Amino acid sequence: MQYAFDLAEQHAAHLVGYYASPTVGMNLEGSPQDIAEAVHQEFDRQLGLRHLTGAWILGDRPLAADIAEQIRYCDLALIGLGSPDDIGPDPQGFRIEEIVRSCGRPILGLPISRLAPPPFSRVLVAWDGSPQASRALHDALPLLKGGETIHIVSLGGDGAAKAERLIAHLARHGLSATFDTMPTFEMTIGDELLQRAALLEVDLVVAGAYGHSRLGEDLFGGASNTLVHQMLVPILVSH
Repeated sequence: MQYAFDLAEQHAAHLVGYYASPTVGMNLEGSPQDIAEAVHQEFDRQLGLRHLTGAWILGDRPLAADIAEQIRYCDLALIGLGSPDDIGPDPQGFRIEEIVRSCGRPILGLPISRLAPPPFSRVLVAWDGSPQASRALHDALPLLKGGETIHIVSLGGDGAAKAERLIAHLARHGLSATFDTMPTFEMTIGDELLQRAALLEVDLVVAGAYGHSRLGEDLFGGASNTLVHQMLVPILVSH
């Protein structure tokens, strides 16, 4: 929530808080009603301190469908990625993959590691020229303004050519980007991107998500699943 407030303040955004009630076994002190009220009060207090407008929503069941519905009326949704060791439903009973695939809006996934506050200064853009990658990039443009470095990672034989076209496109938006020529690590695409993100010390990865069929992703994993189950770096994904 703190991260969301920092980002909203920078963009003078209207901030919507969506609260999913804690479930049994989460080890939280107090009743669910008391916890919900305390978080709501803190949300309202922060709105006042930062002179922002906002709204508060109590989650409804089924959660995944309700969250996706609410996100369709937003420019950007911030969702915690949770523990990378647990790819099942989180304690509230939904998986982030469900939200990414169904909401139709960009998701900024936040890992559980300690994060530097926005704005983003060093960004890695995963680019394969696909509709999903293009959507993610253009959804991310407002967050790229004012950044120091944009690294374009475009793998494959025609990667350099695709990267050059994207660099020229970003220049027309007043953004300077460079093509990452680091040798491949011979990893899966998802791990390759995370390895480069770590070496380049980026504070945001931008990537298209779930460009393959649901069956293909579920059977063979895939870069999207790797990126939404990690604790290294925030990631903006669009489907």
